[in-house]
Amino acid sequence: MTDFTKRTLIRLAGLGTLAAAAALVGCGKKEEPAAPAATTEAPAAKPEPLKIAFAYVGPVGDAGWTFAHDNGRKALEAEFGDRVQTSFVESVPEGADAERVIRDMVNQGNKLIFGTTFGYMDYMLKIAGDHKDVKFEHATGYK
Repeated sequence: MTDFTKRTLIRLAGLGTLAAAAALVGCGKKEEPAAPAATTEAPAAKPEPLKIAFAYVGPVGDAGWTFAHDNGRKALEAEFGDRVQTSFVESVPEGADAERVIRDMVNQGNKLIFGTTFGYMDYMLKIAGDHKDVKFEHATGYK
């Protein structure tokens, strides 16, 4: 595979991650601003940001897939600002440790979780069955 093709695939992976997250965040209901009240009420509380977590199979500085996925995460933050709050765990092995890390992400209140390797597939499906209020996105696999 040529360097050009590798770079193209890395860019596509990052853009795919960004597009999927943007689509999910953009699907939220837009609320019309209410007419100002005649009484002096306390200002409405600012909505909580959408918490999004990424599980990476390698270190973010690997200049490969994980690097591209992390660039997508950063682009998400740049695009949506304080409407999103992202986090990540790098170098998560494909195995039982992945289940532990992803469950921890759910327990931290993340409502959108990205798994970025084939080896997370079965664990993510298992966890998704237990948490219907959380959206799970998986970068590879067949299930």
